[in-house]
Amino acid sequence: MLQTVEAEIDVNGNIRLLEPLPVTKPRRVLVTLLAEGGSAENGVVNTAPIEMPPAATTPETRRQEQMAWMKANAELHGGQYVALVGAQLISTGKTFREANEVARAAGCREAVVTYLPKPDEVIEMGGWL
Repeated sequence: MLQTVEAEIDVNGNIRLLEPLPVTKPRRVLVTLLAEGGSAENGVVNTAPIEMPPAATTPETRRQEQMAWMKANAELHGGQYVALVGAQLISTGKTFREANEVARAAGCREAVVTYLPKPDEVIEMGGWL
């Protein structure tokens, strides 16, 4: 089971957990450094356990949930790539690759990664006239 806990790291690289973390045997960990000030501007933004949609949920329902989330969060996350599972934000990044790698590192290979435009951003697409 994947678990996310908050920690601080000092300039010498010493990590101090900010909450207890019971472990029964040695375990491997991944460390993601957040932007200065503790903001999850790029990286893992979801500290809750990742809940996969029920198997009975249809792809159309998940797509509608994702679209509703994107409309509701365009102001906050616009101009970034977002990784979503249904209406649950998994990670953000400046590039597709960055958001996808963080989502995969969090154990979520089923996340949909897409660019979320800013509310006032115009996206041009080429095509035939």
